[in-house]
Amino acid sequence: MVRLREAIEYGIRIDEFAVEVGRMDAGEPSAQHSCMGPRRLIRLDTPATGAKSAPAHHQGGRSPVLSEFGLYLLPYLVEEPSIDRTRRAW
Repeated sequence: MVRLREAIEYGIRIDEFAVEVGRMDAGEPSAQHSCMGPRRLIRLDTPATGAKSAPAHHQGGRSPVLSEFGLYLLPYLVEEPSIDRTRRAW
């Protein structure tokens, strides 16, 4: 999982962005999103190392200002979490 935080005290500067994690020579980013905001969590398909990780391909009017770039290893899930909703509350 990638955690990005934009320094909001300087204003919202990032409209669209991409993240390249662990495979910068592949030619395509690991994830692309719009509007980073104060905090963005991105779940990756496969685990990656931090040796070759970076935010890239920024689109916006001004220079980007990040306050955090974190790369975390999520635990292996046997089953994806789900929410079951019923009309009765327990």
